[in-house]
Amino acid sequence: MHIHQPIQSKQQVFMDLYKSAHERLYRFVQTLVWDKEEAKDIVNETALIAFEKFEDIKDKDFFVAYLFSIASNLCKKHYKIKKIKAVFEWTKADNNKAWQNAEVNVNTFELNKLLEYLSFEQRRALLLFELSGFSYDEISKIEKCSLSAVKSRIFSAKKVLKKILDKEDFQLQNNLFKSIVA
Repeated sequence: MHIHQPIQSKQQVFMDLYKSAHERLYRFVQTLVWDKEEAKDIVNETALIAFEKFEDIKDKDFFVAYLFSIASNLCKKHYKIKKIKAVFEWTKADNNKAWQNAEVNVNTFELNKLLEYLSFEQRRALLLFELSGFSYDEISKIEKCSLSAVKSRIFSAKKVLKKILDKEDFQLQNNLFKSIVA
């Protein structure tokens, strides 16, 4: 007698893999786009694209890297669109939602202020490494670049941030960011 194992549906397998990466993915995206609602939209769009292309992934061990790669590309697209909109709408008060919110998280504001000094590639690499906990190797797969490029981006980002943090006129409310560049 042969016992048949139930075959998991595509959706079930996808959700099992996705659940383990969701929280890190959301933190990564939110840090890049600064806005919780936009971050949710990008994460949802990432999940949708990943689900639609799920069968194309031959090795499911690369699923998380694939997710972050999609999210990274969507954030880059979002960043370009936001930049273009800012040129045309810079006088509108609602452009900077952080200023409208009376309970702005100071740490998030400070982090975003610091990250503006970095190129988009440096910012993504640093956030994937420091906040999302990916290795250099995993980041190179997500970013589709060489290992040395990842190391260079992270090193350069830390160097820029250290230089800024060492300036006397740059005040921080806590030492969280100094540990990143140490």
